[in-house]
Amino acid sequence: MVPVKLKYGFRDEGRWTRKVMDKGMRKLEVASSFIFVGPPNSATPQPIPLPCLPNPLNMKPILLFLFTIISFSSFSQKVFSVQYQSQADVKLFVVQYESQADLKVYKVNYESQVSDNGGKWFFTDYESQAKKKVFFVDYESQADLKIFFIKYESQAGWVNANKKHLMY
Repeated sequence: MVPVKLKYGFRDEGRWTRKVMDKGMRKLEVASSFIFVGPPNSATPQPIPLPCLPNPLNMKPILLFLFTIISFSSFSQKVFSVQYQSQADVKLFVVQYESQADLKVYKVNYESQVSDNGGKWFFTDYESQAKKKVFFVDYESQADLKIFFIKYESQAGWVNANKKHLMY
């Protein structure tokens, strides 16, 4: 087997290509899933199929889809209630009146209903599934965030936007 030097580039019509020169100075050109091999002065190079040569133009939709899924899931309000205060990312206190709260929370039934830091929360069964781990404290002075559970989904949201960073 002869060692090969690789040089990456683009063709005029925009297809991804590789220009390859080996020790025999034969010109090799890779386009899509075929490699065309021929001597330096050959008029008709012969195609040889390659099993896996990724085409970056075909990968753009896949990468865009993955980026979208990751970005939406990273801001969803999936929370897990931990047993100890030291395990929590945010300490919460549930207030008696809506006017005392920093955040009005609506508890949704399904994970797909959560919003991006808009006050709709889904409580997960496992710690690893949650974006934030919360602990409910007994006293208001111990809390990072004061919340009030509401009955209607449309009422959910931030009252005090200064504390919004706690749930990102």
